Amino acid sequence: MINKFQAVVAVMLVLLLSACNFDATFSDNHDFQEGLWNMDSIPSFEFEIGNEPLQDVAIKVRSNLEYPYYNLYLQYTLTDQQGTELASDLVNFVLYDEETGKPQGKGNSIYQYAAPVLEGYNFTPGTYTFSVAQYMRMAELPGVLSVGVTVSNSEN
Repeated sequence: MINKFQAVVAVMLVLLLSACNFDATFSDNHDFQEGLWNMDSIPSFEFEIGNEPLQDVAIKVRSNLEYPYYNLYLQYTLTDQQGTELASDLVNFVLYDEETGKPQGKGNSIYQYAAPVLEGYNFTPGTYTFSVAQYMRMAELPGVLSVGVTVSNSEN
């Protein structure tokens, strides 16, 4: 027979495990002071890959209504622990509908966006660095609160 203490521990364990995201290998954000992303600021994120080689990598962006454009060009670079460039690309994040101006992300006054940039990427175990640069025409880009990366086990 289960006593009250065991029942409470079991319920807490179930709640704790249900709150965990087992798919995420790594997730982190870089916040920009005063919501200004200076073009010289290139956040980088270091993460470890173990025995699950196929991973999806997504870029996350948080912005507010001070952002002046409908889209955001980002340049990402993935390097291994020796500094060898493994992947790099210029991606276009569409933050607002070009015609209506309606935000495409989730939120109310602060909007969150996430888009995959590498799907089913075949990593070998080791340490990697993922960096993200803004590729817009403004030296100080207003309205961008943070940029981040999520690395998760691939379904592919």
